[in-house]
Amino acid sequence: MDELQLSHRHLPGGVTVVSVAGEVDLRTADRLHAYLQQARRSPAEHLVLDLTDTPLLDSTGLQVLVNAHLYATAHGATIRVAALAPMVRRMFAITRLDAHIGVHPTVEDALLAALTGRRPGDGSDDGDGLGGNTAHGETA
Repeated sequence: MDELQLSHRHLPGGVTVVSVAGEVDLRTADRLHAYLQQARRSPAEHLVLDLTDTPLLDSTGLQVLVNAHLYATAHGATIRVAALAPMVRRMFAITRLDAHIGVHPTVEDALLAALTGRRPGDGSDDGDGLGGNTAHGETA
């Protein structure tokens, strides 16, 4: 994909789902970072990232997610990722980021974990990392 497409939807229970379509790399990571900041209604809102259409997430993309995770935890929230492509799942495993950010096979699983407060490593993840209706969107 040549462009990074971002959209989000706010759900009841203090959760925002952000759909990311395209490669997240040095060229597009800043756009994702800015989008994640503005998509939240409040700092304490949980984020679920739907990465179904994200074939590549390089180290700059991982740094965006680490920063989002640190911000979320500082405000009592979580960040979760869902429907990772095999290469993206591998990056999470190699960097051990999956020990800190919940990785889920589907968006529905990630939403359930966010709403019930389950944390990474407590049985909410099945470890395989494989795997709507949007209110807002943008193309980078």
